[in-house]
Amino acid sequence: MTRYILIIGLAGIAGNALAGTVLDFWHPYASAQTHQTHYSFHVSQYKRGLFWGSCGPSTTSQQWSFNFDLAGEGPVYSSQNIGLSDDNGKALRVVSGEVTTDLKRGRAKIEIEIESSGHTNKFIGNGEYAIRKLK
Repeated sequence: MTRYILIIGLAGIAGNALAGTVLDFWHPYASAQTHQTHYSFHVSQYKRGLFWGSCGPSTTSQQWSFNFDLAGEGPVYSSQNIGLSDDNGKALRVVSGEVTTDLKRGRAKIEIEIESSGHTNKFIGNGEYAIRKLK
């Protein structure tokens, strides 16, 4: 009986997993060639709950992840100053939009469109996020 209650409880936790999108690994660097300031970061979405993966149990499951590289001092970066790649390192073309940063408030807002399979689509990670810096 206790075993069944535990299994049902764990299934309920996993079934009610809440999605969370985070902007993390924020770090500035200077380009070795141009000496221009760049900002690099990841945007990832996770489900929260109880999951069993290849490394054993976990409380998060990554749904998608992208890497950004912003060229210049900002705070507004146009599509020409935004480098974007998927989690496998494949470069994606930013067609339009911008990324706006507010370093005093520790926030970044992504509003871009990307080219995907010959079509222009809104980026799945558009939104405003708290910046989590690389430590």
